[in-house]
Amino acid sequence: MCSTGSFAKTCADLISQENIRYRTSNNAQEEPVVTSYRDLLKQREELEAQIEALRQGEMEAALEQVRKIIADFELTPGQVFPPQKRTRARTTEAKPSTAKVS
Repeated sequence: MCSTGSFAKTCADLISQENIRYRTSNNAQEEPVVTSYRDLLKQREELEAQIEALRQGEMEAALEQVRKIIADFELTPGQVFPPQKRTRARTTEAKPSTAKVS
């Protein structure tokens, strides 16, 4: 069974391993690079910007392809987006009680 001290040391070791990344420099030596919370947030912002830019480009290409297919087959909006079955909305009002109040 682990003692509290060894558990804390294991956790500290795992945290330090997660926060240190290794990169290979031009002379092929590894040097530790500490990644901070702020660095990761900045990386996330940069990735989100890249994702959005790619998404926009791919979305435009997809829309162009969809429009071409619709024109080629002379599809109507009803064929592309068939009406959905309507379900009755449930009422959230409480039904009046039939119990007698004394």
